[in-house]
Amino acid sequence: MFLKLAFRNIWRNKGRTSITIASIMFAVLFSSFMNAFQKGGWVRMLDNVVNFYYGYAQIHKNGYWEEKSINKAFELTDEFEVIKNGMDTLIKEISETDHTENCKLHINFEDDNILFYTDYFLEILNYIQGKCQKNKIDFSFTTENGMDYLLLTNELLDKFKDFNLIQLNLSMASMDNNQLRKEKRSGNLKKLESILEYSKILNIPSVTYFICGLEDDTPVKTVQTLKYLHSQNTSIGISLYYPVPGLSAWQSKKLFINQEPSLCRGSSAYPWNKSLSTQELITAFRLARTSNYIKASNYDKSQIDKLEGELFKDSTMGNKMVNIFFNFPVDTKTN
Repeated sequence: MFLKLAFRNIWRNKGRTSITIASIMFAVLFSSFMNAFQKGGWVRMLDNVVNFYYGYAQIHKNGYWEEKSINKAFELTDEFEVIKNGMDTLIKEISETDHTENCKLHINFEDDNILFYTDYFLEILNYIQGKCQKNKIDFSFTTENGMDYLLLTNELLDKFKDFNLIQLNLSMASMDNNQLRKEKRSGNLKKLESILEYSKILNIPSVTYFICGLEDDTPVKTVQTLKYLHSQNTSIGISLYYPVPGLSAWQSKKLFINQEPSLCRGSSAYPWNKSLSTQELITAFRLARTSNYIKASNYDKSQIDKLEGELFKDSTMGNKMVNIFFNFPVDTKTN
């Protein structure tokens, strides 16, 4: 009886009922879409942070956060018990977490000297991967600060591929051999090209980093480095120079006391060495991003010409550097 009355009452005014039903359907669909959009954005944001920055977890020696000092580093031992214990605890916690999909563990190693201890590093990777496989956890890794490409070999890249290296970060520092000698570094472009070519064969994307704003840098040298890396199978990572207390040129505290602390960040683009101006540093940074954008977008000649015109109109850009980047051939002479 009541159901019959309710049904008649609902359809007594068909227009009103149709509008109500449509409104409810739209609200439910819109709510579902927004909820999925929000969760998708959140998951993507987490993936980006994990894959390209800090990883899911960081392992530090006790007391590091209270006093961030190199003296708080782990001591290298054959057993690496500290790291093993930390990873055992982390993997156990991940395994006990409720989840509907395969768990993922991405570790981003931040030590740029990690290849000086290759066997030790491989032992750590092998241990972590073995533990993850036993617990049905997908393991991957990256090296945040860049590997020294001079210490890499094809055989080592094969091993890193087996351990699921998802991006190869390389440290080049500079193309200028004189500058490298001042920084007590060395370089070999042929070796770099060989490593980049093999990483392409292995289908491992790469980013090659160089330092912009070193003591002997010039706008022309900087753009030549950008053009060289643009011609290679790699994205460009650019690190704007900033001083680190304790280096030979920055021993005096007076150099820092009268400066804003924020200027010691690379993102401040402050011309510490006076070799490049702030505008030139910013121009170099944006040209590096431009190179990566052109490669990712597969731009043709007309699109590149249009992009060049837009950069020329930008008052924050150094037109001389823009002109060299787009219109002059690459020069790999390194003094």
